[in-house]
Amino acid sequence: MRLVKLLYLGVIAALAVASVPASRPAAAAPLAQTNLLVNPGCEDGTYGDVAAIKNWDPWWETSGAKGDPNLNYTLKPHYAYEYSLSAPQWVRSGSLACHVYNSWDPWHAGIRQTVAVPPGSRVRATAWGLAFVGPIDSNSQTVSESGVNANMQLGIDPNGNIDPFSGVQWGGTQSPHAAYQLFTLE
Repeated sequence: MRLVKLLYLGVIAALAVASVPASRPAAAAPLAQTNLLVNPGCEDGTYGDVAAIKNWDPWWETSGAKGDPNLNYTLKPHYAYEYSLSAPQWVRSGSLACHVYNSWDPWHAGIRQTVAVPPGSRVRATAWGLAFVGPIDSNSQTVSESGVNANMQLGIDPNGNIDPFSGVQWGGTQSPHAAYQLFTLE
């Protein structure tokens, strides 16, 4: 049985928007739409076994032991680039996309970036996510096995912690098989 899980993807290529402080009425002032992220499209960096996306940090969970027949374990994934020239179906915009993956093992992982905002600010994060489950052949197959869990979420930690399992407010789960979907969290 083949199983690939993509859970709790922190941010793929996001736009964070700081707005007026929460103590003011929503109609008092327009949103201050400022992109707070550095390298929001993940267009700058290098990859190896651990991502080196400029201004982004990888995160992952490891637990249990590989080979558990109940799949009660998670492993560190791999991080890579997808290039628009060689694999345009995997790049939503720009020249590159961050690719977080693992073959045939469950995993929880993603990328994150910390930004400074004034206390009381409302923050909105948006990201585009794509999941693909199944073999990729030389013809750049784009039919994902939609029956397999490939859950993705966008998260914000209002306290600026870097532990993805402590204090992060996660948005709704989506399973965007083989087509980019927009994730938004405020």
